[in-house]
Amino acid sequence: MNLHDKKELYLTVQATDNGRPPLSDICTFKVTVTDINDNNPSFDSSDYNTHVNEDAKENSEVMRVFAYDVDDGENSRLTYSFGIDERFSKYFKIDSDTGVVYLVQTLGKGKKDMKFNNTVTVSDNGVHPNSVRAEVSIVVVGSDKLPPVIIRRDPERQLVLPEDFSDYSKKLVTIEAESSMEDKEVAFELVKGKTAQTNKDQTFVLTPENENTAYIKLIRPLDYETVTEYMLTVCLRNKNSMETSVNIPIKIEDVNDETPTFLEFLRGSVVENNLPGAQAMQVRAIDKDGTAANNIVSYELVDNLDKFSIDITTGVITSNVPFDREDVPLYHHLTIPPSALIKDSEAPNSVIQTFQISIEDQNDNKPQFNKPMYTFSNISERANKASLVGEVRAEDKDTASIITYSIIEGNEGSAFYIENTTGRIRVHNELDFETIERYNMTIRAFDGEYEDTANVVISILNENDEFPRFEEYTKRIKFEEEKLIEGCIITMTAYDPDIKNRSADQHIIFEVGKDQKEFLNVSNDGCVRLTKPLDRDPPYGNPTRQVFIHALDNDGGTDSLRTHAEITIVLEDINDNAPFLNVTEIVWYENQEPGLISKLSADDYDTPRNGPPFKFSLASSISYEIGEKFSISGDELYARVTFDREERKYYDIAITITDSGIPALSGSSILRVIIGDVNDNEAQDGESSIFVYKYVNGADTDIEIGRVYVEDPDDWDLPDKVFVQQNSFEEFGLNSSNNGMILMKPTTNAGTYIVNYEVTESHLPNIPSHTVKAVVSITVKDIVEEAVRKSGSIRMKGITMEEFVSKSESGMSKKDILQQQFAKIVNTSIVNVDVFTVLQSPNKNSSFIDVRFSAHGSPYYAPERLNNKITEHQDKLYQRLSSVSVLKLTKGYQPVTVIVLWIDCELKQYTRTELAATAHHQQNKFSSVFLHRHQIVLKSENIDRQ
Repeated sequence: MNLHDKKELYLTVQATDNGRPPLSDICTFKVTVTDINDNNPSFDSSDYNTHVNEDAKENSEVMRVFAYDVDDGENSRLTYSFGIDERFSKYFKIDSDTGVVYLVQTLGKGKKDMKFNNTVTVSDNGVHPNSVRAEVSIVVVGSDKLPPVIIRRDPERQLVLPEDFSDYSKKLVTIEAESSMEDKEVAFELVKGKTAQTNKDQTFVLTPENENTAYIKLIRPLDYETVTEYMLTVCLRNKNSMETSVNIPIKIEDVNDETPTFLEFLRGSVVENNLPGAQAMQVRAIDKDGTAANNIVSYELVDNLDKFSIDITTGVITSNVPFDREDVPLYHHLTIPPSALIKDSEAPNSVIQTFQISIEDQNDNKPQFNKPMYTFSNISERANKASLVGEVRAEDKDTASIITYSIIEGNEGSAFYIENTTGRIRVHNELDFETIERYNMTIRAFDGEYEDTANVVISILNENDEFPRFEEYTKRIKFEEEKLIEGCIITMTAYDPDIKNRSADQHIIFEVGKDQKEFLNVSNDGCVRLTKPLDRDPPYGNPTRQVFIHALDNDGGTDSLRTHAEITIVLEDINDNAPFLNVTEIVWYENQEPGLISKLSADDYDTPRNGPPFKFSLASSISYEIGEKFSISGDELYARVTFDREERKYYDIAITITDSGIPALSGSSILRVIIGDVNDNEAQDGESSIFVYKYVNGADTDIEIGRVYVEDPDDWDLPDKVFVQQNSFEEFGLNSSNNGMILMKPTTNAGTYIVNYEVTESHLPNIPSHTVKAVVSITVKDIVEEAVRKSGSIRMKGITMEEFVSKSESGMSKKDILQQQFAKIVNTSIVNVDVFTVLQSPNKNSSFIDVRFSAHGSPYYAPERLNNKITEHQDKLYQRLSSVSVLKLTKGYQPVTVIVLWIDCELKQYTRTELAATAHHQQNKFSSVFLHRHQIVLKSENIDRQ
């Protein structure tokens, strides 16, 4: 707050309780803002300069200094003083209250042009005084220079003006002066101060009338409530720059010019049924006039005088009669004119304001439901918690009464709850039609004193929310395998809990689990039947079957629920599987004396009671040679002669095995006896050729391209050989494991290389140490990226990869024939055709291989052209390739990148066991050899895989 903005404030506070109805009262406070000393005094000039005659008499006025302080009271009362200066204080003194400077004594002759300086200080009279300073300079002049003298001031005393004075032409104060010199002219100045009281706003002006007379008049309205008095300062100066000044006080009188103003709060209230005299409200008005009785307010009512009275002094309005809110809840036209009292006969200032007085409710009526019974039907038993059931409503004429709702009876299992303020009934717990179909509840409406009740009936809708249930049944059933049983293997019974009457149609249908539909079905009466015999034995049978029978309610409709029963079928074994050998390949080395080869062992898919012990014998279908060379005694196989691997590498023996079942079963198995190799033949010089397609963007590691080849009937003797390269080719080397595998550097240039090797063999005592020579012709051809990207492709059926690359007696392989035919088809040289990829087809069918090729003139032919040419000449290719079927590859097939093809290699057939024992020997010819689905397949070497 700032005292200088407003010295008085009126604050009205309303207090309201939380009762029903809420009652309130108001109280108006008058706040008087007390001043604090927060402003410094301020001089009306920053310095003061004047002249004094050397002949001026003692106590003559020399000058006036003036300061002001905008604070109030003692904080604005000012005291003036000079600084301590002995020379200055000898001649000059200042009135501490008025600021007028006087001579202490006559200056006397000889002081002319003498200058006296000092500091004047003005301080307020606050508890903690504030002060400011200004410089004062007084110059002594000769006796011929005198200040002007005021000879007349009219009026001489304080001027009093009413605040409504408005005669702006009237001369309020007239001043006449002599110049004290020959030139009679005097200059008059009305000083403009720094506060409203010192004419900062130029409320008054001074007008010269002649050379030595001036007068003061009013030019702005006066307002007692703003400024109560003025202190005007008039300065007079002659042409000798000698000056004098005079202070003119003007007092402003208050007049009744302010209209009373009502404060806020235009609404009151009185509680119905109260006795007369109850206070309804208190009104407050203020009058801004500054003096009594101009600011004393009185009150009176204009209308509704029969209902209300008002206290003339306090403004308190009270009731004259009891009220009933249900009759008239509100009075709008209560008007109240406050008046500012005056002491004369003139009419006071007044204003009319409309107020509102409401009749507050009292709880004198009971609540009533708008109907005695509420019915809510088809409430789903699946309803979620908090789901809305319905709404009840009660009304109360007493608006202040708050009605609360509650369930007081019939809410079994707390199935429902009611919102206590809205009357909405909601689901609280799970509903179940099968438990309770209807709820009869009593609800209450209560306003704190009175109550009413109503009945609520809630009917539950039966939903399909219960899963079917199976009656007790046999969970494990047994019967023989491979037997189609007539009739039901089991009969299932189920019921729907949603149907209370168990003797009624349950509307249940049955289904078999989808994985069991191939051998079972079930009728709607629950009869489970076998549709085909079941096998319990490996490899495709199982001794048990897990079966699921599903029960669906609602006749299997879209909203049906289902459950399942689990049944285990146990199959009893019958002797329906013949025994078989579980070892079908064994090795018997050449050059051994006749004797025991191996014990025979067999398996039977039937259970042990229909299995071992087994009986073994040579089958009746064996050849004479087999019967002469092999025999069986009990479960032992014997060799009757000495064998030579170079004569025959293996024998397939048909053996009959009989189990111990009732009745017994017999079966035949082929046992292959592989004649193991013994190194009993010396190696001879050999030659071989290797053709390598090298991808120019291939791997940066050494590549195994093949093995050094020498002539040797023995094929299991690789560990007896040592390989040494004779040529100093940087491009080629041998594997560090010394198994004869040739390595090619990835930087090898295209061309043909003849590489010589020495192979030393030793296997004592049969083979003495000796050395033979091997010559390997290695042809390297680059395949560029464009060749791969623009390659064509075909798929062949009925041929393996090794058959595709192996040469026939004519010296031509099917790969060579295909390459030759490609050249003719695309009309280019055979050297411009490259068959660089052969792969087993990825469709897992061993009878298909995929071949990729490229051809170029300049540049490489597009793959679309190559594939179209293959399609056009498919029949011709088939004829040239004999029984091989040529198929166009499906669009988008991309075999892995370039591989190494082996040419000029002798192909042989090997059994599984032979392969395990002879792999090292075969690797003289192939990168690696492995068994896939009982066929020998060459491994294709990848140069790059992308």
